[in-house]
Amino acid sequence: MATTPLGSGLSPETRASYDGHLWSGPNYARDSAGVPIEAQGGVPPGIGTNYEKYLLAFFSANGTLHTQESTNGLIWSNDLTHGVFAVDQHSRPSVSFDRKSSRWYVAFRRSDGSVFVHSFSATSGQATSGNEVPDVRTIQAIGFAVSDLNVPAGSPHNRLMLAWRDGVGPIRMKHTLDPENWPAGSGIDTGIGSESGPFVDTNFGLVRLGVTGASVPPPGEDPFRFGEGPGRLAHGTVSVIEAKDDTFMAWVRFFWVDGGTTSAWFSAGNVQRVSGLPPRAEPATRTGLDVSMAFGQEGNANDLLNVTLVFRRFHRGVPDRRQQEDVALEVEHFGGQRILGDDSTRPFLGRMNRWDVANAQKDATVQFTQGHGSQLPRFRALLQPGDQVLVKMSGDDGTVSHALTFDEVKAAFRARSDAQLTANQPANRVSYTVFFIAESN
Repeated sequence: MATTPLGSGLSPETRASYDGHLWSGPNYARDSAGVPIEAQGGVPPGIGTNYEKYLLAFFSANGTLHTQESTNGLIWSNDLTHGVFAVDQHSRPSVSFDRKSSRWYVAFRRSDGSVFVHSFSATSGQATSGNEVPDVRTIQAIGFAVSDLNVPAGSPHNRLMLAWRDGVGPIRMKHTLDPENWPAGSGIDTGIGSESGPFVDTNFGLVRLGVTGASVPPPGEDPFRFGEGPGRLAHGTVSVIEAKDDTFMAWVRFFWVDGGTTSAWFSAGNVQRVSGLPPRAEPATRTGLDVSMAFGQEGNANDLLNVTLVFRRFHRGVPDRRQQEDVALEVEHFGGQRILGDDSTRPFLGRMNRWDVANAQKDATVQFTQGHGSQLPRFRALLQPGDQVLVKMSGDDGTVSHALTFDEVKAAFRARSDAQLTANQPANRVSYTVFFIAESN
């Protein structure tokens, strides 16, 4: 998933997930010195995949179109620039790949409402080409995809497909086998209504649109038609619909979520959601702009660890015979440094609810189940290199902590047995040794 936070001086961010529920912390588009590249404020990024690499497309502060590559959606490299364009918050790039010609395509709306399609060689990054699609004007982001639908065997290109919202009217489409020559005219009236710009996806000869607020078909009929008065879905309904044939004038709805959003979006603040046992509080990722997503390869299995840390027992570093104390365990997850070398730029990603153990013996090893029946504190996280899991223990002598690194968690995960950490910072307080295991999710 690719997003750009609202505000100036901020970089495009990407996050990865195995299941769409638990997401990694942010990663950033960086320059050759490792400094995050400032995005043009208010312009969302786009992301796509050819199932070997991901491509991130975004506009930097002066309107320069950048692309970067990644094998896992986490670490980005090979920063290329492709010209300067006048763009705005409705210029989210759509990224797609043509296997026949081995070319990346980046299509986007310019601030004057026109649509521009840029392409370049996936192997060299060169042999660039760019064309304005004739007779297209829109006020919202466009959808673009490359399809093998009805492509002749001898064609050097697959079919390029463009979808856009015609003012406040229906979604229109154009397609071509010649990237240098798009057809003139107003395009195909699909008859599909939407509150926002469409998304386009093609796989195995199928063409699908993602739209919002589209109308419900009459009883007994499948096609979505624009402008039906009765039975409309609620404002913000997200629908995915599939073309019945290559005329793109008849469609079948096969998925929808009713109400609540006008596009896929997240916005800034401290809203938290709770999940897991015990609950894990996570700050919502927030932006007022469109987001982009791609489904592709996972990269190296060691790049992203989906683990649950199970804390089993502990003991004090300085025993105190026949004495007791109340002990609390807290766990927090922080992402990698946005500014390399500056720990204060680590984003907070989530925390486990505080786990209290009352009347813990100061001269004994104490089970975290004490006072909790058979339950143990568990913290689920999606970790990547550079992340930290901060484990804090609080008792009569104050709070001490240890920052588990990605490599430490990976070692515990591979060991499949008890690992231990020593919470001993600051060093002038009584330490605690904590035993835990790292389980696979």
